Amino acid sequence: MAAFQQLAAEEKEGCRDQQQSSGAQELSQQQSALRNLSQKKARLQEAYLNGVIDLQDFAAAKSALEEEMGAAEHAIASIRARSDPDALQQSIRAAIAEALKTFESSDATLEAKNAAFRSIIDRCTYDKEQNLLTITYRASI
Repeated sequence: MAAFQQLAAEEKEGCRDQQQSSGAQELSQQQSALRNLSQKKARLQEAYLNGVIDLQDFAAAKSALEEEMGAAEHAIASIRARSDPDALQQSIRAAIAEALKTFESSDATLEAKNAAFRSIIDRCTYDKEQNLLTITYRASI
């Protein structure tokens, strides 16, 4: 009986190690994708500055890349939150602090400030009758 319990415990530990390994691999893939998207964005900006593409094409491509980057960042945060429950609270605090830093920066553009808050806020609702503003944060920042 004890041997069976030991085998079951080892199997459970092996599954946990395999899940952590899979999570680490998924995290690595998402981080790599985010780096690639950042490089694409830099090349896109360079192409625009060199006059290779016009403003409309640049804006559309930049918007699409930023959307993909946001999805990759969201996936990275989600993977980290699954691996460590306390990490979720820490990542939310860090994301809020980063958004506030961007918002308070005099160098940040309106687009950057908007993107910073959209990265942490899922929904913002104002109830006029009750004079109540409800902010719903993204849980998996």
